[in-house]
Amino acid sequence: MQSLASPGAQLVHARRACPTRRAASTLPLRGHVVSAAAPDIRQESLDRASLDHDLPQPFNARFVPFKDIQDNNTSGESYSLDEVVYRSSTGSLLDVHHDMSALAQYDAEHWRSIFDGRVGTHSWPYGSGVWSKKEFVLPGISDDDIVSMFEGNSNLFWAERFGKGSLGMSDLWVK
Repeated sequence: MQSLASPGAQLVHARRACPTRRAASTLPLRGHVVSAAAPDIRQESLDRASLDHDLPQPFNARFVPFKDIQDNNTSGESYSLDEVVYRSSTGSLLDVHHDMSALAQYDAEHWRSIFDGRVGTHSWPYGSGVWSKKEFVLPGISDDDIVSMFEGNSNLFWAERFGKGSLGMSDLWVK
């Protein structure tokens, strides 16, 4: 593999998007060094997230058994938000538990200002009604790993003619 960097420059393993395949290449990138491709997609995402932010991500969230939250108990059972888990080990529902002390470092007005400033913009990925609240949805995910079509915050449209003619409804609104 040929290096594109000048002698002495630090190199990073980076991935380029390609419609048919993902090709790996070695490119200079912000002075960080990653020596080899990650063994799995989760580690690859974590490696990329560490390149996206100069400061450590203080926010985190995990799946915990809903019963723990109801009983104000901590059984110690928890799962990463990127794990596909539907029930706890006892079969009960799971809930998302945020590190509220980390979020409380900033007051409500700060969060409102950030979220209001992001919604409806064309800034990736924050223009989405969902991802405009990234810190509350999935903290720590790299922007490169977000799949979005700027969903959320879309208007309701009045479908009076369709509602009356096809469904017998006088006041139908659709998204």
